[in-house]
Amino acid sequence: MVRGVDWVRHGGRGATVLGAGVLLAACGFGRTGDPVVVRDIEATLAADVGTTEPGTVTWWFEYGPTDTYGSTTPPDSALVSDETAMVGVEEDVDGLQPATTYHYRVCVDDADGDGGCGDDRTFTTEALRDRVSGTGTVVSIPSLGYAYGAAVDASQAADGTGLEGAGAALPGSAYFRLVDEGPVTCLEVVGNRAAIGLLADHTDVGAGIVPRLVFIEDNGPTGDRLSFGSIEAPATECPVPTDADFVPGSLGGEPIGPEIESGDFVVTDAQGQ
Repeated sequence: MVRGVDWVRHGGRGATVLGAGVLLAACGFGRTGDPVVVRDIEATLAADVGTTEPGTVTWWFEYGPTDTYGSTTPPDSALVSDETAMVGVEEDVDGLQPATTYHYRVCVDDADGDGGCGDDRTFTTEALRDRVSGTGTVVSIPSLGYAYGAAVDASQAADGTGLEGAGAALPGSAYFRLVDEGPVTCLEVVGNRAAIGLLADHTDVGAGIVPRLVFIEDNGPTGDRLSFGSIEAPATECPVPTDADFVPGSLGGEPIGPEIESGDFVVTDAQGQ
């Protein structure tokens, strides 16, 4: 069997290169695609993978600051049912450096260990963004289904544009076992503190759209603080977080927090770096 592909041989068995990208015998192959998403410290890479004989192929991405790469994603598998078709694959990579150019390519092996890598491509990460990520719990009583905490993964450009992400807050404002979760609608980051607005849709229980305001203070691996405030929908502008916002909550008339007992938040102030 002869087939033309976009690939580079990397040491498998049973395939012979004939001219520019033409090979004989069964072999996995890949075509490196454009990134789906590129942010400051993370990206989603994409490719098409296939094989000259239908079956399962193993694929992964190599990436790094030069065309010698240095990092790889965990191997994954794809079932190719038709030798004339290719399967689209994607993988998230994180821990990248902001404002940096990266090289990447997809690599593929078939069941016999025969395969190759697609062409080298590049992308450049964005400048550092304001970012809040993590999960923290002030107190949890599993027997009651009660928790006081939050989870956030949100970011925006340093100038306040390009906001994206989602968050969750407990206890729910409609019912204490119901999580208030939804898209982040505003983000204000100052130093190690952040104010995050989010909207929860509880129309299914008659509560409608519920806005929540979460305050987070990142004090390293331990000692983070969490508190809640009030904000009106659509919550497109968050207040600047201050020390006065980190107040204890209440459970049965007793104060709780604002220090979290488990979890960790990471707050990044792009302008403060």
